[in-house]
Amino acid sequence: MVGGDLPRLLDRKVQIVAEAAAACGLRLDRTELRDVTGEIEWAKVTQTVPADYPAAAAKSLREAPRDPAEIGQIYSMYEQLKRDRSVIDFEDVLLLTVGILQERHDIAEQIRRQYQHFVVDEYQDVSRSSSGCSTCGSASATTSASSATPARRSTPSPAPPPTTCWTSAPGTPAPRS
Repeated sequence: MVGGDLPRLLDRKVQIVAEAAAACGLRLDRTELRDVTGEIEWAKVTQTVPADYPAAAAKSLREAPRDPAEIGQIYSMYEQLKRDRSVIDFEDVLLLTVGILQERHDIAEQIRRQYQHFVVDEYQDVSRSSSGCSTCGSASATTSASSATPARRSTPSPAPPPTTCWTSAPGTPAPRS
C-alpha cells in the first residue's frame, strides 16, 4: 500500500512472536521463542511466505525448533499482528525497498544516477532480499567478502547486503543519517 501514515519500526520482534504463539494456543520457552523468531527471520529473508514455511524448511533441511506447521502458524499470526499494529520489522524494510526498486523503475534510476557506488560489508551474510536492494539501487557494487572486485549487474541477484555505504555522485549531496 502506498500513502498514509508510515509504519513504526519494531525494536524487538520477540514480544510479538510470543503473542503470536499464544494466539495460536502454543507456549514457547525462552529458547524456543528465540529460535522460532530466528526461523521467521530466515523465512522472510528467503522470501518464504508463512504457508510455504514447512515445505521450504524441509527442502533446505532446516532443523526447526518446533513442528514446521506450528512455526508457519506462528509466522502467519506474527504478520497479522504487525499489520494490525501498523509496525514493520527490519526484514520488511528490505523487502519493501526491493519491491519499490523493482516496481518503480524511475526511483531505481534516480538512485543509480545519484549514487555511483556503494560498499557491501560482510557480503557472505547477505540475503536474497538485501541483495535485491544492492543490485537494483546501484549500477556497481564493491564487496569486501573476497577481493573487493567491482561487480556490475543490471538485474537483481539472489543475495543481499546487511551493511551498505552509499557514495554520492559528483555534485550531489550525501544522504543524511
